[in-house]
Amino acid sequence: MAESVAEGWVPLIPQSPPGLNTVQETLNNDDCTVKTWKTSDSFVQDTYLQETQGGVYSRGRNYAVVQDIYQVGFKPCYISLLERFQAKSYIIVAINNGTKLWGLLASYQNSHPRRWEESEVRMMS
Repeated sequence: MAESVAEGWVPLIPQSPPGLNTVQETLNNDDCTVKTWKTSDSFVQDTYLQETQGGVYSRGRNYAVVQDIYQVGFKPCYISLLERFQAKSYIIVAINNGTKLWGLLASYQNSHPRRWEESEVRMMS
């Protein structure tokens, strides 16, 4: 896992675990996909993709584009989690080794929602 964060923004891989209230609100909500949240001294790990063996990405989905987190119908608990990390939009691309999911590449836009151009999506996928 690696991350590059511009100065002034909240990293997804924080130096200390998130506040207990944020984690508990997310885990206790049956509508959220985040069901297990592991913490250590160096990072926070959402285990949903591990537990579902890659979720939709292991079943052939190549990418996900979210241009505005407030306009796609996410559950309030997921919006709250994205707000904690200041994410306004994002793109996630599956990295496959043959037919097996190897990893995910994610790019987040924090300052404002973003309209991802088709050329950007093609380039990343």
